[in-house]
Amino acid sequence: MIKIVPIMINPQIQILLATYNGELFLQEQLDSIAHQSYKNWTILARDDESTDSTCEILKEFQQKNPDKLILVEDGCGKSGDAATNFLKLLKHSTADIVALADQDDIWHPHKVERSVAALSRMQLQHGVHVPAMVHHDFSLVDADKSMLVKSFDRAQSRRRELNHIVPMPFSGCAHGFSMIFNRALIEKTIPAPSMIGGHDALLACVAHDFGRVEFISEQLALYRRHGKNVSAGESYQRRALGRVFSEGISFTNVATTIREIFRDAHDNLKNKCEITSEYLDRYGDEMSPKRRDLLVRFAHIEELGMVARKSLLFRHVAESPRTRILASLML
Repeated sequence: MIKIVPIMINPQIQILLATYNGELFLQEQLDSIAHQSYKNWTILARDDESTDSTCEILKEFQQKNPDKLILVEDGCGKSGDAATNFLKLLKHSTADIVALADQDDIWHPHKVERSVAALSRMQLQHGVHVPAMVHHDFSLVDADKSMLVKSFDRAQSRRRELNHIVPMPFSGCAHGFSMIFNRALIEKTIPAPSMIGGHDALLACVAHDFGRVEFISEQLALYRRHGKNVSAGESYQRRALGRVFSEGISFTNVATTIREIFRDAHDNLKNKCEITSEYLDRYGDEMSPKRRDLLVRFAHIEELGMVARKSLLFRHVAESPRTRILASLML
């Protein structure tokens, strides 16, 4: 008997938008969503107690497009970070297909259309009850939209060829704003483990371990890099080195800074081990033995010898080589 899989034509999409003090670029992001070629979408936005004009921008867009934006006001207070804010939005979402949006990027007009088409094909092939995710390539630009990297995927591809990098609970190899996924993935992910490395890393990891993931090689968005979204680990290292030069180069300053950089890399890696342990507690019994073995080894990386640690970090973890070297030496 042939099983009929119901797939909606032109399905309703919910775009989850987590905001916090995003007044500089939010309007441009909203405009790029409004100009999508795919029209059957609604924005589900939640602001994390912004102190600038972010809420006013959202409400003005809502007034102009009353059927296109729902502002979540759940009284749950400040989340404190984007990941927690997005997880709250996932709990409020009701659509069968969901996309994520940052507050400061720019979507190309066919982003949603291309993504929905790819996800629909996946669901037609594997069924709506299988967790499924689609993500895409993008261009990297600065605050003024000057091009920094035309294709982020091509810029990273050489490192992926040299290393067998796979999604980890703290580094999913996919960026949230490029994702679109089905209800089955949300139900598999929520409630989330108590400790996560990021909402997008968690979603990508769950999709990799228990569902299907497809990548679109077309650049479908401009990912804007500016002072407020620089990764904490790398910016700390830059700040520490900058302090050496500003305070004067001396043996004491250099030695202190090197110790701080090593300690930061070590603490960062220990945090990733704890996140991995939490993920194993939640999903370990359901994943393949090979996958579980990899995650168990990473969770207990301190027990491995230096050669084994370096091999594990370099081959499977999507971190900068500098951070991986520092962390492996410090353990």
